[in-house]
Amino acid sequence: MTRETSVPYVETGHEDIVTSMLRRHQLQKVHSFTSRHTDCTVARSRSDETLFIKVKGYVKNSTNEAKFRRAVMSNRMAGRGIPGDIAPELLELQAFEREGVYWLATLTPYGGEPMSQGLFLDGPGDGVGDEVISRIRHTLEVIRQTPSMSVFYAPQKISRWISDEFGADRATAASEWTSAHCDFHWGNILSDGRQVIDWDMFSLAPRGFDAASILLFSAADRHLFARLYAALAHLLDGDSARTATLFAAARILRLMRLDAFSDMRVHEVDVRWAVDVIMRGGDH
Repeated sequence: MTRETSVPYVETGHEDIVTSMLRRHQLQKVHSFTSRHTDCTVARSRSDETLFIKVKGYVKNSTNEAKFRRAVMSNRMAGRGIPGDIAPELLELQAFEREGVYWLATLTPYGGEPMSQGLFLDGPGDGVGDEVISRIRHTLEVIRQTPSMSVFYAPQKISRWISDEFGADRATAASEWTSAHCDFHWGNILSDGRQVIDWDMFSLAPRGFDAASILLFSAADRHLFARLYAALAHLLDGDSARTATLFAAARILRLMRLDAFSDMRVHEVDVRWAVDVIMRGGDH
């Protein structure tokens, strides 16, 4: 299988976007950092409210144009439909093309640090309490019942990725689709489990896609996996959820081949183990 090495994002040239947003809202920059090809700035308002600026640049090409437009729509749909206790309120969105780059910038309240700096948990799952798991279950229920118009992953791509990773005989089409965050991992869940960030991919997906994703990202800790599975099993029954599980796994395995996500490769065995468990209906 071909090794994927390039990631079509731009990590420079955004400074004036951040500066103009800070000035327009009369914000004082606190600190900034880069996370997975996204520039992040924490700022404070005159009323001492902490806010968050996120800027991502997509290299201009036909594939990224579609991805960029879907990201703009996804952020707007989530901003209108997802309650503020789950998705930070969308205070401003800028989307434009400049000098061969599509730029997407958002301003939201700052909800705190994520539960992990990566997609998998940074350490053992002991710190994930029952309240966080209950909140994740509630969040997934709200997301799947919130209207969404776009499809981030086309059915043909889903079938192709499953076929590439698990064989053509397992690439069955999903008949049930629901709204999904589509990038539901520990790095996008804030520390108390109360809010989820990064709504660039909010769209329709095979039923159970988010539930399968967070389970696979928890597979390195078998006890945490079991606790989460007990809370989310009702979202993973049926043929569409099995397709969602295989696709979630295929997506993670493909990410592992990218240099930017090479740190995740140590979890490949865990992910494949978790797929087998979910496909057997939770029988460890």
